[in-house]
Amino acid sequence: MKLVIFLIVSLLASVFGSLVLAQTPFTVTWGFDGNTGAVSSSPNVQGSGANLTGVNLSGISPYAPGQSGQAGNIQNWSVSTCNYSEFVQITLQPLNGEKMTLTGLSFFFNRSNAGPQEVYVRSGADGFSGDIGAFAVTDSYQQANIGLSYANVAGSISFRIYACKLISQGGTLRLDNIVVSGTVTQTPTPVSLLYFRAQPEQNGVQTEWATIQEDKASHFVVQRSRDGRAYERIHEQPATGGTQIRQQYTFRDKQPLEGTSYYQLLQLDSDGRELAMKPVPVTVKTNRPLAVVAPNPASPTGIGMVLQQAIRPEVSVLTTNGRPVTGQWRQTGMQTGQWIPDQPLSPGLYWLVLIEEGTKQVIAVLVK
Repeated sequence: MKLVIFLIVSLLASVFGSLVLAQTPFTVTWGFDGNTGAVSSSPNVQGSGANLTGVNLSGISPYAPGQSGQAGNIQNWSVSTCNYSEFVQITLQPLNGEKMTLTGLSFFFNRSNAGPQEVYVRSGADGFSGDIGAFAVTDSYQQANIGLSYANVAGSISFRIYACKLISQGGTLRLDNIVVSGTVTQTPTPVSLLYFRAQPEQNGVQTEWATIQEDKASHFVVQRSRDGRAYERIHEQPATGGTQIRQQYTFRDKQPLEGTSYYQLLQLDSDGRELAMKPVPVTVKTNRPLAVVAPNPASPTGIGMVLQQAIRPEVSVLTTNGRPVTGQWRQTGMQTGQWIPDQPLSPGLYWLVLIEEGTKQVIAVLVK
């Protein structure tokens, strides 16, 4: 009898033990080695590019020497105060129906001689209402380490880094190797997606996807983003549902965005669950420039621009002899911005240089 009970208990332990979901460690890193993109160690967790709000990379030296490699050289913080509308935001989310548990956030930081004296960190888990980390900033690199306890996160979560009490205008904060660490847990999904593809064609962008199982599928949503961060829903399609047979779906975006944009498929189930597939970048070729100067001739106190293909360009100004002119780039709207010199420009011809995602444009600007 004892032997039978032992065998039954062993069998149950084996069965239920096999149902324990795997915990896989991961890291998402924002290295700032010439770009603001994120690199994930897991195919089931995705990080969006760092988003700079109210501040920007230095127009003269967008990337400075870091703790290792390069660091983001960030300017335009408010002087002698803490402005919580100015921040660097990072965002990550699980993919493929999985959930993540976040255990740590770390980054290296320092400042220029005139840079900010304090750094604060907040989390989107509480609406960015309270600090989860506070650090004094010096001109030597130091590492911030913040313990996190966010378990079974199914959607995206963001963190913001604020720099406060800038000593004087022109000072910068350097950020290097922002790392979020944790584990990702695979959650079975009632729909098995084989693939999601998007590619440009003559009359738009063609998207297609396929499934091999749709037990509780409700519908699919195709969404599109210009910057890989903010998405808009452009198509919704009912799922076949209740099938174990391969199903294929297609949708053509007849009015795609010019340049590079991102397409993502969302799968929504009848029980309210949502699965986001990894975004697919698509480049639609165009002859439009990154930006145009308006007006041209420009004022000695600033050069205005209308962005056409550019989203968050790196902007610098040179004399005709190739000498850099110090100043700051400020984006005043979704498609407008202004480069403001530290000192009024002398009348004459200048070169305005824009760089974004490997594309470079040089514009001749006449200053009256």
